[in-house]
Amino acid sequence: MHCKSEDVTASFSFDLLDKYGRLSSKACTRINMWTLTQNCWDENGILWFMERSELEANFLRDGYFTLVCGVMILSESYKEVTKRFVNGIMPPRIHDHFVELFERKETTDVRFEVDGEIFTAHRSVLAAWSPVSNAELFGSMTESKMETIAIKDIKPLIFKAMLHFIDTDSLPDLSDENIPLVTITQHLLIAADRYGLDGLKILCEDRILRDISMDTGIQL
Repeated sequence: MHCKSEDVTASFSFDLLDKYGRLSSKACTRINMWTLTQNCWDENGILWFMERSELEANFLRDGYFTLVCGVMILSESYKEVTKRFVNGIMPPRIHDHFVELFERKETTDVRFEVDGEIFTAHRSVLAAWSPVSNAELFGSMTESKMETIAIKDIKPLIFKAMLHFIDTDSLPDLSDENIPLVTITQHLLIAADRYGLDGLKILCEDRILRDISMDTGIQL
């Protein structure tokens, strides 16, 4: 990076999403504090590389890989606080940032209507997770030109839970709903298969297996 004005201190993060659209601890780089100066042309590079075979096996999907880049410009007060951490090491917070992104509805850029309820989301995040959403939102399909997309054959509760997973990489707490949890999970599994969310399918299958009993077995 090149600085055209005064020196700037920033932190950086670079993460490869695996073939299931999840953050991988094996492919992440953190630069917690770095000062960029007007003469920082040569201050770049990395010490660790990945075998092409590993990239193709674990991170390529349909010939593409997704790289999530984060840049945070640090204020003077933040830099002083950061210096107090031992060895300058701070815990990664990219998951927290995605949760904040999910909760900040004013930054969304696409609307979905599900059985009369409106849900908002971020096009780029949906496209990164779901190949089906990528085709709908950025391909030649009619939905890519629509401000509000109507979703059929899925309940609002299920669609909301799916959006929660896409933005937070976790399942929401659905235990207080009036519908049996195993039934919700079954419908969520169907939605995950419909949108190509392999990570969500794994979570749903695991939850169904852990919660299975004589009663739920009859329901299944």
